[in-house]
Amino acid sequence: MSNTTELTQHEGKKGLHEQLMRLLQVDWERIKTKPGIEKQAAMITNVIVKANRFFSSITLDVVCEKSKQVIVRMFDDEQKIVKMFSWYLIRGTNITTVEEVSLLSAGTYYLDILDHEGSSLFQTKLVKE
Repeated sequence: MSNTTELTQHEGKKGLHEQLMRLLQVDWERIKTKPGIEKQAAMITNVIVKANRFFSSITLDVVCEKSKQVIVRMFDDEQKIVKMFSWYLIRGTNITTVEEVSLLSAGTYYLDILDHEGSSLFQTKLVKE
């Protein structure tokens, strides 16, 4: 294998790693220092999080202007991701239920929706009782 090919592969892996790190850590400090503030980008026009004081599940009701692949993350105060999944939003209303949160400890959690470029489309604080 030539040095050029090895360099290109290394750069590709580095770019993928940087993108993953951006998706996992985008806006953490802003969310943590300003809890309770929700942000909506033009693409997402409305988000309803049902069961904000949740026990076993959370329902997300998202209305958006165009179809787009997004990533939904849920993490704790220590920045540990406890739930993450990819979701294809279609134009209009999208509803999903986040299950398997009954095993989480009581406390404060943060949920955000990101596009694949790492831009935050929505964020909120959640409380588990």
